[in-house]
Amino acid sequence: MLNYEKDAEVFKALAHPVRIEILKELIIRGACNVTQIVGILGIPQSTVSQHLAKMKSQNLI
Repeated sequence: MLNYEKDAEVFKALAHPVRIEILKELIIRGACNVTQIVGILGIPQSTVSQHLAKMKSQNLI
């Protein structure tokens, strides 16, 4: 895969407001577990887990 294609995949992983919010909270607070993120954002655990998996697949977290 070419570099610009990899970059595009990273941007796709960030192209959701919840993922940006999760990333922001991790930057501010440091390491958090799924339960803590659920409490901070007030969204279901399954949703948080899906977003984290997408970000992890692109090495964002």
